Amino acid sequence: MGYLFRQRRRILASKRRLKREQQLVAEARSLDQASDIANGFDAKSLTSQLINEAQNELELSAGSEDNEGIKERTGFRLERRVAAVGRYMGRGNGYLATIGAISPFVACLVPSGAS
Repeated sequence: MGYLFRQRRRILASKRRLKREQQLVAEARSLDQASDIANGFDAKSLTSQLINEAQNELELSAGSEDNEGIKERTGFRLERRVAAVGRYMGRGNGYLATIGAISPFVACLVPSGAS
């Protein structure tokens, strides 16, 4: 049961950190400015990862004149990164679902006076 509380606390802390990071980055007027702001974030932060993905795409497309193509490729890379983070976050859900499915039956088997 302690695992569930730790996970919940970790998720809530991550949500607060992400919201704070997004508020700071929202003030940026360019990718370079956003990158400077993100330098103060944890390297594993989703915000930092997304900014790095956008910078990498700009570097790879440095000689390209096709701005729409750059936007599309950058959007695609960002979507892939967000999907990867979502998969990583959901990796323990099977364990939690199993506990949730089994716990009513365990409660039936435990004598009412036992603790």
